[in-house]
Amino acid sequence: MEGQRAHYECRVVPIGDANMRFEWYCNGVELKMGTRFTTRHDFGYVTLDIMHCVPEDSGVYMCKAINKAGEAVSSVSTRVIAKGSILGDALHPGWETIKLREAQWNRVPETPMSPEHQEPPMFTKHLESHERLQEGGNLLLEGQVQPARDPNLSIEWFKNGVQLPTGTGGIVGSYNEGTRCRSTFDFGHVTLDISGLRESDSGIYTCKAVNRVGEAVSTCNIKVFDRHWLIGDSIHPDAMKKIGELETPKTETVTTKEPVFEIPMFISHLNDVENTEGDNAHFECRVEPSRDPTMKIDWSINGKPLRAATRYAAQYDFGFVSLDCTHCYAEDSGVYTCRATNSKGSASTSGTLKCISKANLYFDTQHPQGRAGLEKVEEAERAYWAKYQKEASEAEVSFAKPFFTRPLQPSFSLNENQALHMEANVEPKQDPDLKIEWFLNGKVLEQAHRYKTTYDFGLVTLDLDDAYDRDQGIYTCRAFNKVGEV
Repeated sequence: MEGQRAHYECRVVPIGDANMRFEWYCNGVELKMGTRFTTRHDFGYVTLDIMHCVPEDSGVYMCKAINKAGEAVSSVSTRVIAKGSILGDALHPGWETIKLREAQWNRVPETPMSPEHQEPPMFTKHLESHERLQEGGNLLLEGQVQPARDPNLSIEWFKNGVQLPTGTGGIVGSYNEGTRCRSTFDFGHVTLDISGLRESDSGIYTCKAVNRVGEAVSTCNIKVFDRHWLIGDSIHPDAMKKIGELETPKTETVTTKEPVFEIPMFISHLNDVENTEGDNAHFECRVEPSRDPTMKIDWSINGKPLRAATRYAAQYDFGFVSLDCTHCYAEDSGVYTCRATNSKGSASTSGTLKCISKANLYFDTQHPQGRAGLEKVEEAERAYWAKYQKEASEAEVSFAKPFFTRPLQPSFSLNENQALHMEANVEPKQDPDLKIEWFLNGKVLEQAHRYKTTYDFGLVTLDLDDAYDRDQGIYTCRAFNKVGEV
């Protein structure tokens, strides 16, 4: 049937052939593997599984086994029966209603009763009220009315006095919400079926039976409670008590005798350490009782508490006591004392650290030839400095007042964003005391990345990358030294 699973299997030899491969075909066309098709080959056991078969899967399936020696095939025929696109089966769960409908179709029409022989309607079974219905559930109202074989008998349903247009596709509430309400009348059996109850379905429902002689009514009260979308109550309220008992932690009262520890005692003492400046120092000892939780370890040097520092690392673990000092100095030398204290008393042990210092300054020559080589180096240095001292002793050269051999261009006419370049030549260009200053409209030109000034052996320049209106004015270049300015 369509939607079911198909499974094919076969066995092939030789089992251990590493070159064996398999191909699957459907109606002579190689089968394309997909999520619905699964093949497997394991030690000669070959399978093909088809998930959720459809009519298009019908045909002849062939498995071909191929190796270097030859090939073999095995075929099987498959037919998938399609299901109808429209489901004609009844979805109503009531088997009694189905039988009543079939009886209605097969019954023989009766001779109409004369008016003088007709009886007024009468409910032999009235509608039942429902006071505690939950939202989302279903409701079936049913009753029994006589005469059951009266062809003129008609049934009408009312909610709060308003007639319900029930029947096939009848509506409850706003009467525009789908086919939630259906009514039937068959051989005196009257039903009203409401699915998907809502709070608005609450009210007084009345069934009215009418024929040519008279009428009869049956009434019931329906109450639907709104159900919150979040269910916060327990699904099994009776089990909450047992769950609470199981989850409650059991406290067992265990009376243990408090252990009694003696006064501390060192079973191994600190050792004396002698090292060189820059080395590490390590002290260690053992103390009992090792399991005393009140045991406290203190360290001191020369009778003073050991200051906290990154170079000191103290440790105490189950009676093992140690102290490490990294990169020792001569100032770290002294008597180190370890004191163990508990509720009974205290005990101590001491060890000495002697750190030999190294010289801070080295006056010996590092020259490979020793003192003789050092003297040659000193002689060369004296000759070098004597030459410069002679030049410095010569008379200093005097320079004249600065003057421009080529002044700045008198005027410039530029467009916005054009570059500006000014240059001039000034003497004496060898004067080391010669300084250059630039002015704009009498004010010192501010330093900015847009302005670039240079002075190189008498050549003075000013460059402006992009000129704006605010850059207009009188630019002045001032050169000055110890003698004067221009």
